[in-house]
Amino acid sequence: MPFSDKQDLKSNDLLKLRDYIRWGKTPDTPNLLRQYLLIKPSTNESIQSQRKHYIGQFQLLIDTIADDYVPGHWRCTCLDQIYLPLQALQQLADCTNSQNQVAELYRELRIISHYFQDSMTHNPNYI
Repeated sequence: MPFSDKQDLKSNDLLKLRDYIRWGKTPDTPNLLRQYLLIKPSTNESIQSQRKHYIGQFQLLIDTIADDYVPGHWRCTCLDQIYLPLQALQQLADCTNSQNQVAELYRELRIISHYFQDSMTHNPNYI
């Protein structure tokens, strides 16, 4: 499914893009994931709003990684790209509380990735 340029994404397009990523509807088109992750909040937005944006990206990817019904190679693609919103959050961490929040997201990622690693790479139903 083609989507417009990242600057021109309309709300409906963004919802469709998130839906395609979350459910792995086109698992052989990793450019959709890249397009989604290139969407950045405006620097005019508050730090809290920017954090919310990147936490939403992280949550979408972590939910996809943890879903056994999504093709394994798509889940691996999401796992390979989840560092992007985490890096952005790390750069926005300007106090102990936000640094702790980022550390907690890294902890969640470690737990999820270890728990689901075998199902992503060894289950023949996902290939």
